[in-house]
Amino acid sequence: MNINWYPGHMAKSIRLIGERLQDVDAVIELCDARIPQASRNPALEDLVLKKPELVHILWLNKADLADPLVTEAWRTHYESKGLTVLAGSALEAGDRKRLIQLVRKNLQGKIDRSKEKGIRAQTLRLMMIGIPNCGKSTLINALAGRKAAAVEDRPGVTRGIQWIRTSIGFDLLDMPGVLWPRLGNRHNQIALAGTGAIQDRILDIETVAYEVFQMLIQRYPNALKERYKMTTVQEDPYALWQQAAIKRGCVRSGGKPDEHRFAVLFLDEFRNGTIGRISLEQPDDPEVLAAEESKG
Repeated sequence: MNINWYPGHMAKSIRLIGERLQDVDAVIELCDARIPQASRNPALEDLVLKKPELVHILWLNKADLADPLVTEAWRTHYESKGLTVLAGSALEAGDRKRLIQLVRKNLQGKIDRSKEKGIRAQTLRLMMIGIPNCGKSTLINALAGRKAAAVEDRPGVTRGIQWIRTSIGFDLLDMPGVLWPRLGNRHNQIALAGTGAIQDRILDIETVAYEVFQMLIQRYPNALKERYKMTTVQEDPYALWQQAAIKRGCVRSGGKPDEHRFAVLFLDEFRNGTIGRISLEQPDDPEVLAAEESKG
């Protein structure tokens, strides 16, 4: 199963983002802290690099769902590459406050020049970009203090662009979440599908869930053991998968595991943090390095 999802509106959105960069003072690029490499669109990176005069902040969103030690490793990794990075959750007021402060700090020169011209309340224009379901709309609504952008727990909800005014001195340009035509190697595809960046309806949910389950056996065996009441994770992965399904009550008549039902349940529990704070990639993982090279 090769996973790709690139509906026509995404190609149009990439062009619109490039055209509208001239209208903003800064770009807030959101990625998923659980999969920072996999959730950074190389096409967006390239567009921002062509505008070096713009302030560019990389926001590792959903950090409350990610392994904090791994998130810190990613922050250090990206800072070593010269990026301005902040990790947090769009749902946490304290994290949003740190983002606001960081934006103002990086645009202090513009603010000072405006004051010299007699402009006391300078409105800063920010573009919000990222892949589908990375939390852009949630962050925008939290900064605006109202439901200004549509939010659902599925990708592809935002299709158009809109300016959203806030009471904190920011005008926010909400752009649709966009993927890229070829999602790279298997690691990228499963990481994106597993975290919800690709619509579930086009996926083989059982395959995606089982491959994420295998990742967790390798990375977070104790979390799996605790959540699914397993005595060991040293057995065959498929046998463990079936055991976990039965432990969670996903059973068909005759006592056989209902794998589709468990796949849906497992992905929900992974995505909402019930299993624990989990990251699916680290900066020095061989598959992550290979995935970075495979993006295109």
